[in-house]
Amino acid sequence: TSTYQFGFAPITCASPTQAPSNYNISPNPTTGIIRITKKSTRLSSAPAKTSYDFRIVKVEVYDFNNTLRMTNTYDYASGVSLNLGNLHSGNYIIVISNPGGKETQQVILR
Repeated sequence: TSTYQFGFAPITCASPTQAPSNYNISPNPTTGIIRITKKSTRLSSAPAKTSYDFRIVKVEVYDFNNTLRMTNTYDYASGVSLNLGNLHSGNYIIVISNPGGKETQQVILR
């Protein structure tokens, strides 16, 4: 684990190939419903609607052909449930948007 300082919030890298995640997705793999929750961070006390605000405003689900399969919007949620039960089994990309940016994670639907 390394920490880098670039004149703004420190970035901690757990791996040279993958940035640390700000969200937990469980269960993964899933048979239908997943729960997305923001991880506790020391920056969680930052003012609302800043780049440090990891509350969820939108979740998009893409298949591996980069086809948008589902999109849901939220009003600055700290956790959401998402039903993937109407999709075919396979791997999906979950794009979680917050006021400061986006994070991408993979989910396996069985």
